[in-house]
Amino acid sequence: MKRDLNRRRLIKGGLSAWLGGFALSSKAEGQPQNQRLFPRPIKDPRRGRLKLSNEAYDAVIVGSGFGGAVTAARLSKTFGSGVMIVERGKRYPKGSFARDGDDFLDSFWRQEDEKVPRPLPFMGNRNGVFDLRSYKGMDTMVAAGYGGGSLIYSAAIVKPEDPIYDQQWPESIKRPQMEYYFDVFREVMGSRQIPTEGSGREIIRQERYRNAAAANDGEFRTTEVAINFGAGDQPDPMGQESINRYGVPQESCRYCSECFVGCNYQAKNSLDLNYLHVAETKYNATVKTETQVDLIVPLDAAGKENPKATGEFGYHVYLKNLNTKQDEYLVVKAQRVILSAGTYGSTEILLRNRDWFKTLPSVSRKLGQGYSGNGDFMNFAFDTEKDDGSHFAPTVTLGVSHSKGQKDQSFVMEDFSYPSLSKILEWIAVAFEPKNPLTKWILMPSYRRILAGIRRLQSDSSPLTIMLSVGLDKSDGQMSLDRSGNLSLRWISANSKKLYDYMIRVATSYRNFWGAKGGTPFPTYLIGRNFTVHPLGGCSLGNHPDEAVTNADRDALGQVFAYQNLYVADGSLLPSALGANPALMIGALAEMVAEGITGEKPTADL
Repeated sequence: MKRDLNRRRLIKGGLSAWLGGFALSSKAEGQPQNQRLFPRPIKDPRRGRLKLSNEAYDAVIVGSGFGGAVTAARLSKTFGSGVMIVERGKRYPKGSFARDGDDFLDSFWRQEDEKVPRPLPFMGNRNGVFDLRSYKGMDTMVAAGYGGGSLIYSAAIVKPEDPIYDQQWPESIKRPQMEYYFDVFREVMGSRQIPTEGSGREIIRQERYRNAAAANDGEFRTTEVAINFGAGDQPDPMGQESINRYGVPQESCRYCSECFVGCNYQAKNSLDLNYLHVAETKYNATVKTETQVDLIVPLDAAGKENPKATGEFGYHVYLKNLNTKQDEYLVVKAQRVILSAGTYGSTEILLRNRDWFKTLPSVSRKLGQGYSGNGDFMNFAFDTEKDDGSHFAPTVTLGVSHSKGQKDQSFVMEDFSYPSLSKILEWIAVAFEPKNPLTKWILMPSYRRILAGIRRLQSDSSPLTIMLSVGLDKSDGQMSLDRSGNLSLRWISANSKKLYDYMIRVATSYRNFWGAKGGTPFPTYLIGRNFTVHPLGGCSLGNHPDEAVTNADRDALGQVFAYQNLYVADGSLLPSALGANPALMIGALAEMVAEGITGEKPTADL
């Protein structure tokens, strides 16, 4: 009996590590077992080697994603070179996203001294764009790079349409109050419908989804995308270069389906081609990439660090260059700090400074609560009767709303375009090509046969159809610090099971309508885990610190309760799941945060 029990435990632990990381093999929240046994507490930067900067900034913006980029452009217009943008990742100029070889493995993010749970055993320092994490109950992918999530997002600019998503939100950010800011952000990002008629750009899967939606009481719509097709109403030839309204050269979209792995043609309107470009080149904002913020300390009237201060006299911000020794910090003074490091980054910074370093002790006890995976879910259909064109066009081109008027039965299904299977397999195969001379001599003949087999695959075949979904999950996750001072997440998939089961039923109906030979939800769901690329919440907006972390008042939107001049502007502000791709909402909220700071109403003329 004991032997059978041990065998079941071994199988369970192995399945967990293979499908979803470490969650089932560890009792510690979000931490692998070896990390639980051998904790390495976070060092206090104040005990490191410090270099105090002589420069004082009007604003230090932490992160360059949708919130950071918007606030950087708006604040630098007001404060000029008094704005500093701090980004942990590196820049990605045209053609720099990896597609094969060793660069493919280096496209992932990992720091040698970090204690982030990951499902893959990366070693050493890797400053790549893909930050893949495996917390308790939730696997997730976020971005690291100058431009944040815009570097690897699908470019879908989607207005949240569900009539119930914002029922419990503060009045200041309900849908009617957001419309103006939606429009401004859409115009800056160049959001438009995908050209599909008379241009050689017809997308055949749209008709398949339209027919399936009609058969399943779904509301079909095409999606706006932030992608360059040329300046005119008619699209330019694929690959033709033009200059965008902010002075950056971009190619017309090639429909290569590589949006989510980084566009090497600068056809996708990522933030480094608009908001960030203007902040840096027009208004002379200072940019520090591959730099991390660990510590924020308020200053008193004498300019000295004082944890009892409330931000009236500014802050010291401790910056760590990720390419130098870990105990060396540059300390800069900032009149105001805007945290735009994403749901995980901004929440972790505030948690550490409240609970670990004790420099921001008055941050609301609601910090870390209300986490949501935005109802992200994925279903697959295998061997449909005919090609659906999944290797042609931008990543997301349509959405089908399925709502029964309840939060746990409301979601939008989207298509998903991806590079051909043969291309993906070849990227992976080349990345894992034997490097050791002896191993290479022994294995290379077999390796060449495998590679040849991959290349014989029909590059335009569609062995599977991927159906993405975003919905209104329970938004009841909890982020906190573990006993080593590292971010931990607790997500219970079963709490949102009614939503996920509804998504699976609808996807099954679509598969049957298309004549697919089989299908499945994302495999890790079978062991009670979810996967998200849209983590939200943790620093939610509200009207009082007893119910939220940040202020929902329009004049102080995003300001951390109990502190002056300390703001949050990213997806962590959202009080609950959005049920739509969140780029538009985050960008619009950031426009409102910036307006509250500068007093200037935004327009698309950056």
